[in-house]
Formats: sequence, C-alpha cells, structure tokens
Amino acid sequence: PWQLFGPHLTGLVALNLAILGGAARIFLMGYDCKAGLHFYSDKWKHPRDNQEGSYTKSAKHFDKFRPWAGKIFNCSPDSAIKTFKKISLSELQPGRNVKTALVSLCSPDYVVGFEKMVKTFLANNERPEKIILLSLEGAKSEMADEIVDVTGKYDYLRRSERYARTFAKLELFNLRGIDRAVFIDSDCLVLGDCSDLFTMPLPSGIGMVRNSGRGQINQYKGAVEVNSGVIALDCDGRHYKDILEVARVGENSDGGDQGCLNEWAHQKKISIADIDLKYNTIKRIFMRNPEYFDEIKSEIRILHYVGRKPWQGGEVGYEDLDKMWAEA
Repeated sequence: PWQLFGPHLTGLVALNLAILGGAARIFLMGYDCKAGLHFYSDKWKHPRDNQEGSYTKSAKHFDKFRPWAGKIFNCSPDSAIKTFKKISLSELQPGRNVKTALVSLCSPDYVVGFEKMVKTFLANNERPEKIILLSLEGAKSEMADEIVDVTGKYDYLRRSERYARTFAKLELFNLRGIDRAVFIDSDCLVLGDCSDLFTMPLPSGIGMVRNSGRGQINQYKGAVEVNSGVIALDCDGRHYKDILEVARVGENSDGGDQGCLNEWAHQKKISIADIDLKYNTIKRIFMRNPEYFDEIKSEIRILHYVGRKPWQGGEVGYEDLDKMWAEA
C-alpha cells in the first residue's frame, strides 16, 4: 500500500488512506455496495443509479485489503462486502476498551520465571484486561486470571527434544475474546513501558522482534529472522490453521515454535511487523557485543534470559544480569 488504490469507489481510497496513515483500527459505515440510489441522488442523478451489479461488483475490490482485515470492521449489517468482520454500531460505544491480554507459557519449573515476568510487567505498565497462562503439566499461578491447559495438545508437532514443549505457544494464535494479546516468554524481565505493543499497527496482525544475539540482524531465507520470545498479535484467528500446517510438514530450522514461525512467514509471504529490539533484547548481547549492550541498555524494555535461567543457577559471565533478575 505505497500508493492510493480505489477504482469505482472513493470509499476504497478512504480505506487505503487510513491504512497508510497507520490507523490502529478502522470502522466502515455506509459501505453497503448494493444496487440502488447513490447517497446524493436526490440532488443529482448518478449514472450508476439502480444498475444491477454496478456496486456489488465493486465489493470484490475490498479483497485487496484482506491482509489488514484483522483491524477493519464493517459496521453496515446489510453490506455486500464479505472481506471484513461485521459488527453493529452499538458496539462502537464511546470509551469502549480494547480487550487486551498478557500471555505466557510455562511448565511447573518455570512458574517462578512467569511470576517474575508478570511482577515486573505490572510494575512498569498498566494491567491488561487479562493475564493468561498457557499451562504445561499442571503449572499454576495466582497471578494468572485465566489458565489454559495445553499439555499434550501440540505433542504431535514435536521435532526435537530441546524445543519440544515450545510448540504449545502456538495456542496463542487460537485465543478468542481478545483484541490484542502480547506474548512474553516466562524467562523475560520487563524493565520499562511496553504499552506500544498493545497499540502499534500490525498490518498482518502480528509483530515480532528480529532475532539478534550479537546486536546484528540474523537472516532466514533472505528475510529478517524473528525471535518468538515476544509477540504482539491481533487475536482474530486468521493465521492459526496455516501455522499448524507449516508446523506439521514444513521445514524447521530449530525444531521449535520459532523455526516454525519463520518458515510460516516465508511460505505464506507474511510481512511480520518489525518490533524494536528493545522489546526483546537477548541476553547474549551482554557477552558477545558488550559495547553495543552498554549503548542500548538504558532503552531496554524487555530482557530475554535465553540459556540457563537465573533461578536455575544462571551462567558464567552473566552474573550481573542474573543479579538484576534476582533483585527485581
């Protein structure tokens, strides 16, 4: 959408303009695309008035905006446009809150990490409507508003023992009743304001941080490789089936959910929104590129403790970061 598109209907141009302007949510009113009189035909006769199919044929052009369907809502109940979810005007109440959720995944041995992540998130951010724990092997926490048991559900996708359980994270894409979910791994420490993750535009309904363990951008099949430790997602379910299919039969660079999501984006040509590195800073940068870490440390919002976890004894060379986690 680098130029305005809109044959036949100025409404198409208006929609394209809203997308180019970065609108987080778009509501269509009066977009019926049905035969009848033009809205100003009482003043001036429009040449397409009462021409059967004249406007209904135009409805197909809205399919070009399908990649942004997760944030576009059709408020015309009798509309011929089938591309976008229909909602009633009564749902557009002034001050209506967008339903948000903080989501994470953990097994019993990671509950301490989950609770530290949630604690530090709430210390730096407003509480979302829900805190959802995707639970493996009976993991529980009083800090979760909702617990979703995913034990065994995704075992059939297992590729390697190391990352076998991470496929349970794909349940994120199956959540309902939420407008925007932000997934943060349970081995993360939240150090600052993450509100942008709940409001930033996501043209394809998903945003992730580029994978970088040295401060340099990793590549995957000619595109930027993303890290699945932090995900911003519009929860409309549009990607769930495709991701499961790729997880089942597609290539996988690491045998886990991250390799799956990178391959899915490649196969389906999904443009994942590039979230700033500060929202998922891999701890490896601390050792592998210390000068760069010192340069960005004041901007870090989420620090990701990959490798051996602080509550498991940590790793040699990362004592300062492990101490930061323990004292948070």
